This record gives sequence, C-alpha cells and structure tokens, in this order.
Amino acid sequence: VKHHYMLQGSPFPLNSCGEIMKGSRIAINILTIVITMWVALVYQGSYSKEHKMGQYKVHYPKAWYVLSLQCLGAMHFTSCMLLMIFHIIAKTVWKVNVQIEQFKDDNPTEAHSVNGPYGVVLMLKYFFGDSELLVKVLLALVSYAGLTLDFLIFSIHLLYVCSQEPNLAKVFEALNLTSTQVICTAALGFCFQYVFLVVGFLTFPEGYGFADMDTSDCASLKSCLLAHLDYGFRSAPVWGGPELTWPMFVFDYIYNLIVILILAAIVSGIIIDAFSSMRADLQAQTDDQTNNCFICSINRSVMERKMVKFDHHVFQEHYMWSYARFLMRLEMATDADLNGLESYVQAKVKVQDFQSWYPIDKALSLETEDDNKYSEKDLRVKDLEELKTVVKQCTDGADAQMTNVRELKAGMKDTRESLKNMEFALLQLQGDVQKKADQLAAAQAQAVPQAKD
Repeated sequence: VKHHYMLQGSPFPLNSCGEIMKGSRIAINILTIVITMWVALVYQGSYSKEHKMGQYKVHYPKAWYVLSLQCLGAMHFTSCMLLMIFHIIAKTVWKVNVQIEQFKDDNPTEAHSVNGPYGVVLMLKYFFGDSELLVKVLLALVSYAGLTLDFLIFSIHLLYVCSQEPNLAKVFEALNLTSTQVICTAALGFCFQYVFLVVGFLTFPEGYGFADMDTSDCASLKSCLLAHLDYGFRSAPVWGGPELTWPMFVFDYIYNLIVILILAAIVSGIIIDAFSSMRADLQAQTDDQTNNCFICSINRSVMERKMVKFDHHVFQEHYMWSYARFLMRLEMATDADLNGLESYVQAKVKVQDFQSWYPIDKALSLETEDDNKYSEKDLRVKDLEELKTVVKQCTDGADAQMTNVRELKAGMKDTRESLKNMEFALLQLQGDVQKKADQLAAAQAQAVPQAKD
C-alpha cells in the first residue's frame, strides 16, 4: 500500500502503472490473435529444406504481407516491453525492498553488509527471483524473436493468451503444482521401460515391435530404448509370429498392466487430484471472503441473527482498507503527530502484536446491554440521569467525610487543651504537696526539742 501510495503521487506515467499494464495485456492478447490468424491466412507452402528463418519471400508472396506483419509485430513487442517495465516499477522494486528488509531482520549481524557489494548481489538475486517478471521477460524475448526471425514464433504467445482466461489459468496452475510429481512419474516410466527392454533382451531370441512401428530389428540397446520410449507408452509389444508362448503372454500382461494402465492412471490421477484440490481451496477461499469479515472473522449468519447487515459491517464498520491506511499512517507519521492511542498501537505493530488491538471476534454493532465487556454505546438521557445520580451520591459522601474530618479536628483540639489544663493542675498539686511536706517536716523538727525538755 505504501509503495502504490508513493506511485500515486508520482507524475505520469508512474501514477498509472496498473492501467498501463492492463492495457498492455489486452494489446498483447489482441495482437497475438490477429498476427496468428493473419499468418495462417497468407502463409504459403509447408515443410521446405530451402526455408530459413528471416527469409520471408519463400512463404509470403506479397511484400505488403510482410510489412503489415512487421508493423503488428512492432506493436506487439512494444506492448511486451511496456508490460515488463511497468511490472518492474509496480511490483519487482517493492518485492526487492521487502526481501532486503526481511534479510536485515533475519540477519541483524549482517545488516551492514547490505550497503556494500553484497547488497548488490542480494538485489540481483531477489530481482531475478521474481517469477512473474521472468515470465514477462520471456514474453518480450519471444516477441523480439518473432519480429526479427520468423512471424510463426508469435504463435507461442497463444499460451499466454490462454493463461489470461480464468478457467484455462487453472489448467496451467495445476500443471505447475504437479510438475515435480509428473516428472518423477516420467522418470519411473523410463525405468520401467528400460527394465522391460533388458528382460526382453535376456528372455527372447527375437525382438518385438509396437502397434505404430515395427522396432523388432533395432540394432543396439540405444536404438531399442529410444523405440521403447517413443512407441512403448502407446501400445503393448507386438510379436512377429502367430504363436504366443507363456513367457510372451506373461511379458505382455505385466507390460500392459504396469506401463499402459498404471503409469497412465498415475499421471492422470495426479493432475485430476490437483484440480480437485484447487477447486476445494478456491471454494473455501470464496466462502471465507463472502461470508466472513476480514477484520473480526465473524460469520455472516451470526450478524444476520442479530439484525446486523453484513455488507454494511464489512464496508463501513470494519473496512479493511481503512485499517491499511491506518497502518500506513502509523508507519509514516512522526511520534509528535500521534496521540496516545495511536502511539500504543504503533508500539504493538513494531513487535508484530496485532491480536491485542485488532477486534478479533468483536464488533460494536453486535454487543448488547447484557455483555459484561466494556463497549462504547450511544449516549442516552437515561445514562445521563444515572450518571448525575452517581455524581450526586459521590458529592454527598465527600461532604459527609469533610464534616467528620472537621469534627474530628475540633475534638482533637479540645482534647489537647484538656491535657494542658490537667498538666497545669498536676503541677499545682505537686507544688502544694511539696509545701505541705516541708511544713510537716518543720513542725516535727520543733516538736523534738520540746519533748526532751
């Protein structure tokens, strides 16, 4: 999104990469069909030993045939080049940058090496690792060969035209997914053919042929193996004589069972299984995209049972491109431009923690008053009255507490004054007691001499 947003702000034609690529694909399809049909109509002759690529006079009797095909071929090559160049601008550059950043994250100790020659090597590796780009480069090379060597080469682009049709594209995808299995099965077929050929050499005194060609007179192991590989997958061995012995019967039966039936069934089964798997995956993806929200993953039926329109929810409440624009803002904005909530989400995004803030299995329109979870509901008059009552109760409680505090302070002040008065009284009492004690002691001292007299 960030890359395409940057391209949108660039001058023409950089801000129209998608439109130019779409127009180039349409032009390639139309020009390929026109060139192929025109060549089929005006091409003279067939196989010829004198024919060489680039010599148009042999098969194109009129000069304007060649001129018209050259003009169409030039437009075809131009369309292929435009498709390739704008694919590089719109997709390949972004893929290279993303993979380099991923390399830095995966190898932090080697991140500094990206700025040197090793970075150039990585860029070239990721650049030519774009399979879609390689297909478009091949299209341009084939178009150039058709323009400069022979117009018949343009017919190769018919495969690209077929791949643009969704149903036929599934065929190419199935062949691509099963290519490894098919190649391994072909290698297994080669091994079986070689083993049967060796068993035939060791068992039978005379050779055998096939329904399409009599190869019984092959002179070497190499020529017999080539004959086996060419004709052996089409039919079982055909013997020269009318007599069929038991070894011949067993050899024919096992050959038919393994090579003709099992190997062919394996190849077709692999491709059919790939088609069924692709159909199931496509159905699952279509069902998920149609019936589940991309953001919260809540199913359409769950929303409709709670009287929530699924389309309104997907395109208004949880519109996925709004989330994409929000993530782009978090990436491009400075810390000073973000509020507290945005800074919180930005910190979560940096550590790849999306579950803590994405509304997974949650939606405001589905929450009710019975939910224990916090939700932002519409403000109502009843809610205001309740809030006013709660605030008044809190205020009254605070006033009562302040009154109690004031009374407590007054009581403590009286207590301190009483303590001071008590302390003063105790001091006076202590003085009076001491005075009485002194008087009593003096009286006793006077009474003692009088008693002696």
